[in-house]
Amino acid sequence: MNYALYLVLLINTVNSVLVNQNQQWRPIHHQDKFFHLQNSKSGKCLDVALDQIYQDGGKVQQWDCHYHSDNQQWFFDHSRLVNKKSGKCLDAPWGWWWAGARLSQWHCHDRVNQKWLDHHGGFKNDGSKKCLDVPNDQAFDNGVQLHQWHCLYE
Repeated sequence: MNYALYLVLLINTVNSVLVNQNQQWRPIHHQDKFFHLQNSKSGKCLDVALDQIYQDGGKVQQWDCHYHSDNQQWFFDHSRLVNKKSGKCLDAPWGWWWAGARLSQWHCHDRVNQKWLDHHGGFKNDGSKKCLDVPNDQAFDNGVQLHQWHCLYE
């Protein structure tokens, strides 16, 4: 193989892996059916802002992992990610299928905008076909609201 071609392929592979970590989430088992979701790039956890914990439309963000905080504990219920503290579901706003639409929590229902499918170590919304993602320019910040983005592995 041509050395230059090999180098280009290697660089593209490394860049792909680094970029895709924004969409990769590791479940960390807590107790019973509950778990934390830790982002592979930032090491921060999926979190609902405490000042909006019981609100429909409450901010879903990443934050330093606190393993005894109910607002960071989740469980699966029929492909929905449900927050332990609020009892609300991770929600891609209905009809807002574009890349960059901010995610929130909402009372649970059976529509596709709350259905999240396993997708290469991350989660793909069944309605929008976009993935749970941390904005790249704020990948290590606490409080950054999560959004949906084009899935980087197809």
